Amino acid sequence: MRLEYALLLSVLLDMAKCAIDFTDCGTILEVTDVKFGNCIQTPCTVERYSEVSVEIELSRKTHVPPLDSVSAVAEYVHRGISWELGISPSDTCTTWTCPLQDVNTYSYQAKISFEPISYLRPGEVLIKTFNTLQPDGDPIFCASWDINFV
Repeated sequence: MRLEYALLLSVLLDMAKCAIDFTDCGTILEVTDVKFGNCIQTPCTVERYSEVSVEIELSRKTHVPPLDSVSAVAEYVHRGISWELGISPSDTCTTWTCPLQDVNTYSYQAKISFEPISYLRPGEVLIKTFNTLQPDGDPIFCASWDINFV
């Protein structure tokens, strides 16, 4: 019985290490989990000029339209001011099948470059995807989380 409790506790601790606090701000796909580098708690620590991997798990909120072209952008936001970050791939159709399929789950993986940021104040990372042909439309998915620079 003790072994079962120890295994359960171990699994729960491993699950807690993977999740960080984030805000879902999208319309079509719901963000269910964000993994940002080896961050286990927000605010996440980011080294100046670094490149950090991100993995975002998504589930369908509403019908997914068959979009042929979907782009991603990343921003660093501090007190309402945004700076564009490098994100690769920015064309999500390189990892997703486009036109988008109306499936229940998606996973998005990318690398974010913090090289262009010289303003090292606490802020947040914002990633959003959108129909390339309608960049001002509602985001397909959107997530943000807090960071600090070291």
